[in-house]
Amino acid sequence: MPRVRVHELDQFFRDLRETVLALEQAYVQGTLAEQLKHLAIESRFGNGLARSYRFLLKASRLPDPEGLRKKTVHALLDQTRDELFKTDLWFHADIQAVAAGFEPPQPTSSTQVCTAVADVEPANNDLAESATDALPTSVPNTVPDDTVPEVTVPDGNVDFELEGIDTILADDDGADARDDATEVIEDLVPVSSVRYIVSQDLPAPVSLRLDQVLAARSWGVGFFFNDMEETDRVTDLRARLALEHLARDLLDLSRMLPRLLRGRPGQYPPLVPPRFSRAAEQLVADIINEHEANASLSRLCEDYLQKTDLRVRFPGLQRRRGARVQVTLGPSQAHHQQKLDTIRNPEHFVILSPWALATAIPHFGSQATGNQVPMDHDLVQRFWRSLSGQPASLESLGYTIRGILHTAIHSPVLDPRGPLALVPEAVRELIRVWVKHEAFRSTSAMRVWEENQGEFFRRSDGRLGTRPLLNPKAPSALKRFLEANPVGSRVLGRVHAVGPRSAIIDLGNAVLGKISREEISWSTTQAKLKLFLNEGQEYEFVVTGGGRNTLDLVDLSRKRLQPDPWAAEDLGSLTSQKSVSGRVQSQTPFGLFVELLPDVVGLLHRSTIPDGIHEMVWKLYPNNAAIEVTVLSMDLGNRRISLALAPKVSVT
Repeated sequence: MPRVRVHELDQFFRDLRETVLALEQAYVQGTLAEQLKHLAIESRFGNGLARSYRFLLKASRLPDPEGLRKKTVHALLDQTRDELFKTDLWFHADIQAVAAGFEPPQPTSSTQVCTAVADVEPANNDLAESATDALPTSVPNTVPDDTVPEVTVPDGNVDFELEGIDTILADDDGADARDDATEVIEDLVPVSSVRYIVSQDLPAPVSLRLDQVLAARSWGVGFFFNDMEETDRVTDLRARLALEHLARDLLDLSRMLPRLLRGRPGQYPPLVPPRFSRAAEQLVADIINEHEANASLSRLCEDYLQKTDLRVRFPGLQRRRGARVQVTLGPSQAHHQQKLDTIRNPEHFVILSPWALATAIPHFGSQATGNQVPMDHDLVQRFWRSLSGQPASLESLGYTIRGILHTAIHSPVLDPRGPLALVPEAVRELIRVWVKHEAFRSTSAMRVWEENQGEFFRRSDGRLGTRPLLNPKAPSALKRFLEANPVGSRVLGRVHAVGPRSAIIDLGNAVLGKISREEISWSTTQAKLKLFLNEGQEYEFVVTGGGRNTLDLVDLSRKRLQPDPWAAEDLGSLTSQKSVSGRVQSQTPFGLFVELLPDVVGLLHRSTIPDGIHEMVWKLYPNNAAIEVTVLSMDLGNRRISLALAPKVSVT
């Protein structure tokens, strides 16, 4: 992807928007593959955007009468535009080099910001290289080369049958080790030995890291520097991050839609969260990241399907992608409990709400909960002094904390750090201490759950799968299903997804089956599954196997519902007949498949048709047309019949 400079930013977004809308139009018209080649997406916008649309070429496509995809794509483009251009307040920033390993003392007032070096590893070589370029030429890059891990990006050739099951759509309570091509985007900002010092119209200078400068854009805060080259470098990084955000969310959208469109019309709210919800999450992330970059906003699928607003990581936290955080501004116990009721295994989450923070304060918490968060006495004293008035109950304290956060979000931004500056320093520190404690607690609870109640499928390379398994000591749902429905049993199942070579069948009670195209019909192994199975419809199947381990799918068949037509005793008599009536089942470049008897199909090969009349035969005998043929040879073992046109057939 070419570098984007300040004066090119507007044109960059125009080109990006035009390209995305052109790809969406091509997807609707069925010409997406050709458009991907024509637009040269990789050279213009990198691999992320192209990967998002290549996924659509293999994804199942369902009717979208309400235009859910179109609405979401436009909302994502608007979000990208705001990320790039929304600037209500500008600050001049000076560039200051910080010695590697230097950690200044913790600030004691809300106007001071720690300039400790963030412990962040780049996860994308392309963006990491761009971010490294964002450093001034006079300051050496202090990031060692081995801090940039090698990332294996899938080539997009994964079977959709597997992609439809083992994807981000599952509630992966313990699947934090799942490797994904699109890591947490904020990790793409490298460790930097540069700080940006802002003193314009401020009581005291404010020092910001590179990730904080980029995050300030969420609040309409922009920065300019004396060095134009530095301005261009930061602009380029901002453009690349916005592009990666968009590409990641478009990929999530493509993965989510097949599941959502099977629901009732109007059942789902908008996929892109409203601005206030995102603002609350961004404020909490800013507070957690005030001294160290430990929090990042979650991706679209996690936010929408997995009740995860943020991911937080701390040194020593054994959770590769970080602990899950759900942010809610519910001030009362009823509001907090209402949120808990919507989350599966809430003990595996950090549920951050004003009520949860209120119960953590020893003054009230000792009356409400026995699980106190270890808290410094000085912090407790400073917290109470920072409040206007002294709440007399947990609920009133919850409303007070909510009011502080709510006011910060809705007040005009006058500080380069955004609304964070309007939250008292003691309240910010309380949030950081509580989130860190809860991150370790929730991770510990998840590990205990894994050991006692569930485990996760481990792939050959050591990575954990996303689908939780039942305790092997207890009978699994699959095992119970096969005990009740042994091989040969007839079962009902609803078609979940149809791929090019197989289909996934929902058998109920969390049991899935798989039927290949070879098992769909006796007539041919080349039949298209979509000719026989409709997604969302219920059919009868025969169980043919499965259950070798707890992750296996049940093997199913449709053709075994009927006797094998190739075993009929009178089938051999076809060779003695001069003319046999048949029906054209399908046309191919090499010949016509002709159904002679129910589910008995022969091939009228192109080589058996006299020269000069090939095109005429293809026009006279379309699909389902009657045709007279002669049987040349028959191989019942391999279920093959060779045909030729009957002598009386004339195409003149």
